[in-house]
This record gives sequence, C-alpha cells and structure tokens, in this order.
Amino acid sequence: MQSISDALSCLHDDAAWFTRARELRLLVVRTSGDLRGAVLDLLPGFEFHADNRSPWIVLDDARVGEDAGWMARSNRLAAAWERRREAYARDGIEVGAVPLPATASLRQSATAGPSPYLSVFELMTGAVLRASREPLRGLVLVVAPTIVDDARALDEEVARLLAARELAACRIVLVLDLDEPPPRRAMAVAGPLAVETRCAVEPRQKQADFTAFLASAPDGARASGGVVGPRGVAPPRRVDAPPELPREQRDALLRGAGINPAFVDESARFRDQILGAALAMQQGRGPDAIAQQRSACDLAASLDLAVVEVICRVTLASYLSALGRPEAAVDELERAVSVARAHRLPQQESQALLALGLVHALGQRFTDAARAYVNAARTAEAAGSPLLAIEGWRLAGQLGLLINAEEQAIDCLKEAVRVAADSEPDVAQLSSGPEAARRLAALCRARGWRVQAASLEEQADRLERGRTTASPTSVGTSGG
Repeated sequence: MQSISDALSCLHDDAAWFTRARELRLLVVRTSGDLRGAVLDLLPGFEFHADNRSPWIVLDDARVGEDAGWMARSNRLAAAWERRREAYARDGIEVGAVPLPATASLRQSATAGPSPYLSVFELMTGAVLRASREPLRGLVLVVAPTIVDDARALDEEVARLLAARELAACRIVLVLDLDEPPPRRAMAVAGPLAVETRCAVEPRQKQADFTAFLASAPDGARASGGVVGPRGVAPPRRVDAPPELPREQRDALLRGAGINPAFVDESARFRDQILGAALAMQQGRGPDAIAQQRSACDLAASLDLAVVEVICRVTLASYLSALGRPEAAVDELERAVSVARAHRLPQQESQALLALGLVHALGQRFTDAARAYVNAARTAEAAGSPLLAIEGWRLAGQLGLLINAEEQAIDCLKEAVRVAADSEPDVAQLSSGPEAARRLAALCRARGWRVQAASLEEQADRLERGRTTASPTSVGTSGG
C-alpha cells in the first residue's frame, strides 16, 4: 500500500543519510505501532550499506524494572559482538573478545552513580569499541525498547551515553512510539549532530488505500480464470484456460482436502466483510464495523472455519471494547473460547483467554482477569505454546500483585520462570520470563531474602542469554 511504502521510504532515506554522515551521533525514529516491526527489520540492514563501517546492534529490551533493562542490553550486546567476531574471523578480520557481563563482578565495579546498571552497559560498550579493529569504525546501537515505563528516565540515560567521552565513537538510533515524548535531553546533548525522522502511516492515505483496494478487489465472478474486470461483470474465458472440473468433482476434491466447498464461492464476500469492518473502524463508523465483523463471524461459522471464526470473534471483541461495550466484548470472547474448546484448538483457546483477561483488566475486574490469564497459561502449556504460557503466567502474577494477593502472584511468577527455563533458548529470550524472574527477585528483596533475590537475578540474566539448561530457582516461604 502507498501509505506504508511512503513511510518506509522516508525512513530509508534518513537512515541512509545517517549511515553516510558518520559525524551524526543520534537518529531518533518516531514510529507507529503498526510499522514498528518493519522499522526493526529495515534498520539492521544498514550494517551492509556500501558506506557503512560500523556494526549495527539492535537492543529491543523493555525499559522496565529495577535495572531499566540495561543488564539485558549488556548481555545482548556481548552476545551480538561474539557472533560478529566469529563472522569477521571468517572474512579475515581479527577483532578482540569482550567479557560477558557477569552480574556479580560487574555490579561490584558499578556501585557508584545514579544508575549502576547503566554503568555496566557503558563498560560493555567501551569494551566493544576497544575490541574493534580496522576496517571497522565505531558502533551503532539501535535502542528500541518494546516497553518504556519512564520516558524521561530513558531520555536521561541515552543522553548520558552520548555524553560519555569514552563512547565518542558510539552512535545511537533511538526508536520510540509516536505517543512517547521526544527525547529533548538526548537531542540537546547531541546538538546539531542529532536527526529526527517520523515513520508512520498517514491516516488519510491509509483510508484511501483501503477504499481503493475494496473498490478494485476482484469478486468470485471477476476472478474466474485469473482475469480481473469491472465489478459485477464476468470476464471472458481465457483461450489457454484448463478445462473446468464438474462442480461435483471439484467439491469432492475440496472435501478431501478438508475444505468446505462453499468457501470457494463465499471467499470474496468474506474478505470484503473483514476489510470493510476494519475500514469502518478507521473511519469512525462503529455500528457499521460491528455489523460487518459480526457477519464475518457468522459466515466463518457456517463454513466450518473454526480457527477463522475464533480469530474473527476476538477481532469483534476488540472493536466492541474500543467502542465502550466491554460486556458485549466479554460475551464474544467467551463464545470464541467455547468454539475453540469444542473444536479442540488449544492454541486459539489460549489466545482468546488472553484477550478475555485484557478486557476484564481494562474494566478493573482484576480477579476475573487473573483467572482468565491462568486458564490461558494452562491451556497454552498443554498445547505446547510456551510463549503464550509464559505471558499468561506473568500477567496473572502481575495482577495478583495489583490486588494484594502476593502469595498467588509469587506462584504464578514462579510458573512463568519455570516454563521459560524449560523452553528452547530462542523462546526464553523472546519471552517475558526474564521480567518475571526480576519481579520475583524484587519481591524476595522486599522480604529480606537476599540469596533468593540474587539467584533469581542471575537466572534472569541466563534466560536473556538463552541459557535454559539450569533448573528454575525456587522461591520459598521463609527468609534466607
């Protein structure tokens, strides 16, 4: 779509200029949530730009918790440099190694200052810069936190990195959501060597794209034979078109593949309802969006598309919730859960339960939300979906703390850590398991259990590095 390509083209031009103008210290990228993934796919590619001489390392860890994510970034930086060191060696470029940021030893060297964990990250960044060799020059850090709990503090932290003399060869790309305040302090430190760019879809262009797509998309008659013509007009049959199967034979083949033959005839209408509902929501036509999305749900049910029906009902619930109808949203989500359960679709069931927990939480029905998150976690774990299970347990624990049910919260957070520790390394790194471990560590510290707190913090570090062979640390009910 033109709206997406325009936004990404603008980012590409600004990032290319940042790559070539090596005197620039800071590139601030303000992006919308729908383009964030594309932005983080695009930016690392500039490491291979013809004019680039610096490694580009993406650090998308959330800015949350006691350490504000800086220990996770330190671990990620060390691991990324080690991978590059091996790759450079294959190309005949020898660079130095850097130590892993072992939590205990680095904390001892970073006890002073307002942010000891940021000091650890400064040490790691300095070590990478010192380990670099020609033809490499400097380092580009793409700081793109998925969650920012304190935008002003993040601004101060980035400003501190830019002001550090020993990090003068380090340049920063800071990726922020549009609704977050601009990093005025960091931009002031960088001064004229700072550039800001906006990568977001323009609402009017997006609506124009959707409208044009709906107006030009072929329906069932127009798509026959792969020919597109005016809406409502059947195109002539292609000269080289293969012979058509008799309808009975076609339907038998479709049923044999597990497809309801009616879907072939109804797919165009189904597509138009889905896209039409999304466009109506964007244009502020809530009742029209609800009507079209509900029709899509009913059509999916009539076509025996259980997975699609669950997805459609979750989407319908999101529309209802956004329009201030939480009770109707809960009804749709409970129906989605029932459909998934009846068709033995545990992954879709857990996704619907997570959405149900969110709607309950938004309505401040925290007990119901926690129950939905626990059910989502158990269902996901039984389905072999550890990412969903970890998130469900973590959210349940977080809500437990919110309603002062600390013992239940501890149990849920322990489950999140356990599932993360038993998962594949890449799953553990992507999950919120490390966050759950750090939340548990904070609870232990508040109770005076220093040994357990230190052990959990070390486990969080291991999970962030993808080390999942160690058994999960247990949290007892008495001090230690």
